[in-house]
Amino acid sequence: MIPEVLEDMFFEDRDDFIIPAQDVAVLRTENHLYHAMLILSNSYTTLPVLDEDDRQAGVLTMSAIVRATTTITGYDMEKLNGLKVKDVMEPPVPEVREDAQLEDILRELTTANFLCVTDEDGRFSGIVTRREVLARVSRCFHGLHRAYEFVPKPRRHYKKKEKSDEDDRGLLPQIVR
Repeated sequence: MIPEVLEDMFFEDRDDFIIPAQDVAVLRTENHLYHAMLILSNSYTTLPVLDEDDRQAGVLTMSAIVRATTTITGYDMEKLNGLKVKDVMEPPVPEVREDAQLEDILRELTTANFLCVTDEDGRFSGIVTRREVLARVSRCFHGLHRAYEFVPKPRRHYKKKEKSDEDDRGLLPQIVR
């Protein structure tokens, strides 16, 4: 559990935390791969794919396009206009709600570079990037000393608990006062 004071510092400017949907490059399930390739070639690595109801359907990468259009003899450029994004997209990135707790965001970002943010109806409302989260974590760590005075706790000494029926490994520490 993350202390409330840290979560408050982290979300100090919550409005700037989420990149809103209108500022995010997205693809639609019905877009042709040619269109997707043009968008991805503008220095994106992964883009969210939305369905007709503005819900996340998956993600698309340039690697997925290359795999779908590569043959033994090279690229089949006709596939770019023949295949649609829904034919080659990959599973969606994790999603969080607009009011997600920091703990949930951090847990989900361990496996993704960004998270899709959804409103209360499950519709895409933006993204949260790992870069923004790390910048805020850094700001919190560097700002703690300005807001708080830290007093070290007294040192505690530990010894191994004796082996017992409840603990057959004998590895649990016991605090000695």
